[in-house]
Amino acid sequence: MDAIGKCSGTITILVFTGFGFSFAFIWMMSRFARGFAYTAITLLLLMLFGGGAVLIATAGSADTEEAKNGGVATGAIFLIFGACFLAGLCCYRKSLETAIAIIDAAADFLMDTKRIIIVSILYSFVSFFCFLIWIIA
Repeated sequence: MDAIGKCSGTITILVFTGFGFSFAFIWMMSRFARGFAYTAITLLLLMLFGGGAVLIATAGSADTEEAKNGGVATGAIFLIFGACFLAGLCCYRKSLETAIAIIDAAADFLMDTKRIIIVSILYSFVSFFCFLIWIIA
């Protein structure tokens, strides 16, 4: 049995699972776009500030002086990036609100017109078929 025959069941399951997750994600973005955006921003800030603080706090227990300095420097860089990101959030809050509104509107549009998703999938198959014809030619 060839490789495609062995994997066809798995590929079919993955394709339909991908479709299901795509529709679920679009539905969730349509309902909770603002919550997702603020959750992602909060997690990023926690990773930057928390990671920087942990690196600086644990740098003292390093074996060599070079490792200690590297841990402090890396922690300081994380904290600086976190401060820059936070300053960017404060300065561009209106742009962030606009971007979230655009994402919410796009998700609402996709939820209302599901045919667009089918058209793009069909276009991908047609493009792949044309590509195969050019390869064969």
